[in-house]
Amino acid sequence: ALTSVKFGKGITSIDNLAFFNCTKLINVNIPNSVVSIGYFAFGVCTSLQTVLLPGNLTCIDKNVFGVCIGLKSLTIPSSVTSIKESPFSGCIHLNSIYCLATTPPAVENILTESNCISNITLYVPAGTLAAYKNAYGWKDFPRIEEFDLENVTDLNCLRTMAKSGSGLKGDVNGDGVIKAADVTLLKRYIAGFSVTLGKR
Repeated sequence: ALTSVKFGKGITSIDNLAFFNCTKLINVNIPNSVVSIGYFAFGVCTSLQTVLLPGNLTCIDKNVFGVCIGLKSLTIPSSVTSIKESPFSGCIHLNSIYCLATTPPAVENILTESNCISNITLYVPAGTLAAYKNAYGWKDFPRIEEFDLENVTDLNCLRTMAKSGSGLKGDVNGDGVIKAADVTLLKRYIAGFSVTLGKR
């Protein structure tokens, strides 16, 4: 049974239903070369726990992660500008979504059912709370909170940010100087070690 996948160099798209019903698939790290992911591409991957979306992805298609009941957290890269219908339908254990886009991506229809969305906290970049609270689809989330580098604790979010180059730049350790120590600290955080970011 397929538990992980390694994508070929230069791949630009993942077809509709590509990994549909791969119920043993646990982790997916999609390379930045991918710009589109098809309908239900990871649908009913019931064991899927970790997904790192590519930093050049522009659209999240319909039901991409439908019924991924093992998925608890997901980060949407800043490159995403549009989201089609119900990409998180049936993700009953999804409890946090980090959206890195400073402008709320256009939403075609609902992001997920009301019984699922009630369990999710949506985290958005600092200074964008009002925009998300007024945007179609996004305003349905009962809990929307702003985040910045200093208060991000979700490891998948940090890894996605590192992949896309959004947010994780410069003075990571907050000492006022950009130097090798910042790179070392960031690598340790991405690797899963407990560190303090941005503390002056």
